[in-house]
Amino acid sequence: MTLSYFTIGLITVTLLVTPALLSHWFAEDAGLPLFTNGEMSLEKSNIDSAHLHLCAVMALAELTMYALMIVISRQENNRDLVAFFYVWYMIVGTILQFTHPIMGKPPASVVEMPMPLLCVLVIIVFGGYMMDKKNKKQDESKKVKSN
Repeated sequence: MTLSYFTIGLITVTLLVTPALLSHWFAEDAGLPLFTNGEMSLEKSNIDSAHLHLCAVMALAELTMYALMIVISRQENNRDLVAFFYVWYMIVGTILQFTHPIMGKPPASVVEMPMPLLCVLVIIVFGGYMMDKKNKKQDESKKVKSN
């Protein structure tokens, strides 16, 4: 069984973000210092149980979304749809970094975290998607030449 480059890109991104998302479940501070460059912690702010609960629910939702995208992307005719929803998710996620920043102030520029991380994740998945498109065109041209 071979995996498409697009599916490999989704799996890679999932493996990259999973430790951070699991920190929302298992860390006493819900992993918030990790996501705020150490500026937010239980000692420095008033994180209550509702915030901790929402972090855990968000991590579950994101991991579930990645798993569904991986399963659905295995079918070739669904890859364009999965790519569309992944791009939509990342665009909305980027907008939320500026409209609802975790530290109360948005990133000063696109080179301030978490923007570089979001860009790398998009590049990995988009690269796999484009490599699949290129391979599909090459396969089609080989079929035409062989006929």
